Amino acid sequence: MWTVGSYRGNNVTWTWTLPSANLVVGENTIDISPVSGTTDQSPWLSAGWVYDCVELSGTGVPIAPSDAPTDLIATPGDAQVALNWTGVSNATSYAVSRANISGGPYRYIGVSGGATNFLDASVTNDITYYYVLTALNANGESGYSSQVSATPVPQPVLLASYADGVLALSWQGYPGWTLQMQTNDSTTGLGTNWTSIPDSTNLNSTNILVDTTTPAVFFRLKR
Repeated sequence: MWTVGSYRGNNVTWTWTLPSANLVVGENTIDISPVSGTTDQSPWLSAGWVYDCVELSGTGVPIAPSDAPTDLIATPGDAQVALNWTGVSNATSYAVSRANISGGPYRYIGVSGGATNFLDASVTNDITYYYVLTALNANGESGYSSQVSATPVPQPVLLASYADGVLALSWQGYPGWTLQMQTNDSTTGLGTNWTSIPDSTNLNSTNILVDTTTPAVFFRLKR
C-alpha cells in the first residue's frame, strides 16, 4: 500500500496529486476512509462533514525499468564482439541492438536473459559496429544505454624462424597486438607467467637472441 496524502484540521481543503504511473485504469482503486472523526459510511463525502484525519491509499503497481544499463563495454575478437555491462535492479532481461553507423538506426539482434553479457558472432571482420542496450521486465523497457563501438579483426598468425642464435618472429596484419613470452622448464610446459615484450604493440616483427642453456620459451600474441 502507498499513502498519497492526509487531511488534518477542520474546514481546510487539501489537494493530493496521484502519480499516473501508480494507477492503471480498471486495475486499481482508491479508498477514502476516515482514520478518526466521523464514521459515517455514506458513499459520498459531504461538504458538511468534519474529519480529524482522512487517509488516501491504494495498491501500487510494478513499473518498467527506469534506468538503462551502464558501463557497457565492447571487446572485439575474430568475427565476434563480446559485450559486458552493469545490470539494472528491476530488469529481468536485456535487449541488444546494433547499427552500422554511429547513432543508429539500431536493429535488435538478441536478448541476454538475466545475464549481463552477450556475444555477437554475426559480425564481419574489419567493419565497425555500434551497440546499445535496453533493460526489460514484464512491464516495459528502458531507454537506450550509452553507445559503444567495436571493430572485429582476424587473429594474426605468429611465424618463427631460427638462424645463428637468433629467433625471428613476425606477425602480419593488424597493429595493436602485444607479443608476450614466458620461460619454463620443458617438463613444466605452458604456464601463466606471461611477460610483455616492450614496444611490441607497435611492431609486427622482432628478433630475439636465444640462449640455448635456458629452459623452454613460449610466445603468444595478445590484444
